Amino acid sequence: MGALSLDGEFRHEVVSLLEKGIEMQTGIGPVSVYSDRSYVTAPEMVELILSWRIINRRMDMKYGSGVSS
Repeated sequence: MGALSLDGEFRHEVVSLLEKGIEMQTGIGPVSVYSDRSYVTAPEMVELILSWRIINRRMDMKYGSGVSS
């Protein structure tokens, strides 16, 4: 079990890099959930990361392990 602690706001450039990473790893895109904002809050960043984990888990269930590596 991991732990994640985020505080404050994140510039969209940081979030954009994470979104691009999600697209590359999952093949699902375009990911641009927060493209209309300059900043993203910590809870929104956690939401994006959790969504990424859910997508990876579903891909593993469908295609087998090793797909999301």
